[in-house]
Formats: sequence, C-alpha cells, structure tokens
Amino acid sequence: DSRHPVAAGPHRAEDGRPGAMTTLALFWPNPGLAQRSDPRFLAATDAEGPGSASDLHGRAMASIAPLTPTGAISRASTADAAYWQSAIAKFGPLPPGIDDPGKIAEALSGHEDEDDEAGASARLRLHVDLALTTLTSPRIEEIPPDLVPTVVEIGLHAPGNVAWRALGRLLRPGHSVTPAAHWLAAATLASGFRSLFNRSEAIGILDKHLPDAHYWRAILTYCAWGDLQAVLDEHLHHLAIAEGLTAPLDDESLMSLAKAVRSTLALRPSTYRAFDPHRPSKRISFTSRFALRYGTGKQADESARLPEIRAAFNSPFWPWVLATTSAGQEGIDFHWWCHSIVHWNTPPNPVDFEQREGRVNRYSGLAIRKNLAHRHRAAILASDTANPWDAAYELGLDERDHLGELAPHWVYPGPAKIHRTVLPFPLSTDAARYRRLKGDLALYRLTFGQPRQEDLLEILKRRGVQHDPQRADELRLRLEPPEPTPSREH
Repeated sequence: DSRHPVAAGPHRAEDGRPGAMTTLALFWPNPGLAQRSDPRFLAATDAEGPGSASDLHGRAMASIAPLTPTGAISRASTADAAYWQSAIAKFGPLPPGIDDPGKIAEALSGHEDEDDEAGASARLRLHVDLALTTLTSPRIEEIPPDLVPTVVEIGLHAPGNVAWRALGRLLRPGHSVTPAAHWLAAATLASGFRSLFNRSEAIGILDKHLPDAHYWRAILTYCAWGDLQAVLDEHLHHLAIAEGLTAPLDDESLMSLAKAVRSTLALRPSTYRAFDPHRPSKRISFTSRFALRYGTGKQADESARLPEIRAAFNSPFWPWVLATTSAGQEGIDFHWWCHSIVHWNTPPNPVDFEQREGRVNRYSGLAIRKNLAHRHRAAILASDTANPWDAAYELGLDERDHLGELAPHWVYPGPAKIHRTVLPFPLSTDAARYRRLKGDLALYRLTFGQPRQEDLLEILKRRGVQHDPQRADELRLRLEPPEPTPSREH
C-alpha cells in the first residue's frame, strides 16, 4: 500500500534504489531544523497565558522559511524529494563525527521485530547512503507549494527532531555529552517510534482518524495532536530521576536513556500456547505484547519480560492499563504516569490498603505534575530555563511556607488527585468491610500524624461527634500558647 510506506516496508527499495525517503526524514534528527522550530522558545506568553498552536506554527514558519529552498513550483504536492531533502540536508551540517553510515544505520534501525526480515538492514543502509550523499550535494528541482509548512511540521513534530530537543533539555552545565553522541542518541530513541507506527494497531488508529492522508503525514499529524514534544520532555526528565541519572550526563548515560525509551516503544510480543481440550495433542498458539502468563510455572522468558512491561507501563506509551495481583502492592513504583488505582478486591487491612495506593502516590507523581502545570503553565513557558520541568519544580516552591519540605515533590495542591476505585462483590460483605476499612485507615494514618482530612471527618461524623459539641471540644487540638497564670503578690 503506497499510503503505508512505513508499514508496508520500513525501508523499501526497488531495483537497488531506496524509496519512501520522506519516512526516513521523520526519524532523522536535524539539529539546525530542530533548534529553529523548538516550541519551548517559540511559544510566546502574555498576561493571558501561552499563545495558540496556530501562533506557534506561524513563528516556526517565520524562522524556517528563509532557509527553505525556493524556485520552480510544482503544481501538485507530489514532489516528495523536496520534503525529505529539505528536512535532512538543509539547516546546517550534521555534528562532527557523524560520518559513518554503519553507525547511523545501527542507530536508526532499532531492534523491533518488524525489522527481523531478511534484507531490512541492507535496505536501511541504502537510505542512509542516499541521505549522506544529499547532505553534500542536494538537488531540489521541484518545489511543491506546501514545502515550507511541511518542513515546519517535520521540524515541530517529527520524532527525530522531537527526540533531539528532549534529550538536549537534560544537558545541564557540566555535562560532557558530545554533539555526535547527542545525535546518535536522538536517532536511537526515534527508531522506537518507527517501531510503534509500524504496528497494525497503530496503522488502524491512524487510518480511522486520518483516512485520506499519506501515512508519513498521518504520523506527523498524530504526533502534533498528542504534543509529542511535551510528552517526551516530561518523560525523559523523570526517567532520568528514576534511573538515578541526576548528575551531569555523559555520552554513555544519555544513550542509556535513549535506549530505555526505545525499549518501551519497541516491546516485542511473546507467543503463548494454550491447552486445547478437544485436541490435547495440539496447542492453541497466540501472541500478546503486554500480558504475562499467570501461574506458578517458572518461565525464563516471562521473567525477562516482566521488568520490560513494568517499564513500558511507567511510560506515556502503551500499555495504559496494568492489572496485577497483590504481588504489585509492595516495592514497585507505578506513579510516573499513573494516579488511578482500582482495587479489584477489598484489602483486608489498612496496611495493605496503604501499600497498594502507595504505588501511585509517590515522589513527583503524575497528579503532582498535573497540579504544577495547572498553576504555573504560563510561567513555565515564560521562563528562560531550557528544561521546562526544572522551571516547574522551582516555581512549585511557592507552597513551601504552607506545606513545608514535602512541597512540591511529594504534595502539591490542585485539581488532580489520586483516584481510588473499589469494586465490592455484589451480595458479599465487601461493602461493609470497605466502610470499616476506611475508618481503620483514618485511625492508622492518624497514628503517623498524617490523616486525610476527608477520611478523618467522615469517621468523626459516623461516631456522632458533630452532634456532640462537648465531645468535639474535648477532641479539638489547641495549638495556641496557654494563657499565662496570674502571679500572686506576696
């Protein structure tokens, strides 16, 4: 299908000549283009907050148009060569040290299962060779009328340029990352998105919402809809924290972050074989990308896939729902991209209840970040800090006087909350157990001096304190200093 150059063959070649080069341009980082179209600094703010997406697009057009080729204009938007040559070969050379086609192809290849077919690496090498040749002698003969807006879209939303900018946000003073390593890390990360958009489920989603668009254009539109730049900026900032990479980065640590993101995007499916009672000698084979076998059998492959699936859940990409047994209630963090928990069964005691909810109520969790962005969005964009999340947490110190050192990383007020859903079984004692559990939970937290106000008030109401002013006065904590006792004159 000519509309699916990515899916029909990640690197198509006919008669030894590479095809679908525009697809390669989506995943090829161009530092000059990425800098000129950086939404972090093109997004102007005023008293009413950030400007609109169309304003941002207009500023990017003004930045990119002067370096975009002009000349004979083709009547139709069919001159694909102009798109990819402009996106790859214009806006400056590659960083020093990016001249080995083998290294470039290795970074762009990823490790997804779609590329395991014979000849994929050879076809990719043909694409890389042509791209490098174009860097030294670009020949753009036909200029389509939508060349500038298309190059702007590639600069703003293509995974290669988005990855280059997001990784660059992490390069604080004192880092030792070379420009070549930065480029290779961005290409490596972007290759994971090529794997993502090669999947049949991704193709189905884009076909449904953008049925008339060429697939590479549909990818750009989808990345714009999801604001991929903001997503990757947020994800990489907090992934570095989770991986313990808080010191100034070097080439190796930056590449490890890029590979970590790529592995969550390019997670391989696993084949399972179920028992068929009608034909015991023949197993039922099926594949699953995210589900793991339930049971006590020791499976080497399953043990290896468990941390990969957990890491994928702790990303903004698939899977978005995780179902686990009580094994997931201790020692595992699920808070980076989740603040909702469903209790399939009612926990037997407040300790287990806290352990479960503690998986999504943790340091710099999703609910906290939503509240920071809700209050400080305009100020974050207006700051001159390269990393927006450094600016966000700095602005979040405004609650320190009120909440102490727990703000902003552990608690921060706002509309986002930890969502709890309990599913008591019908005609069971679960509903009554849950009511008792909430009371026990309030008392349990009270012993640590950290009750939730709503739970504490509810248990006091159930015990009739609101109807007994004398009892309420006895339970009230008085923090004012006692009145001085009058001294007696002798």
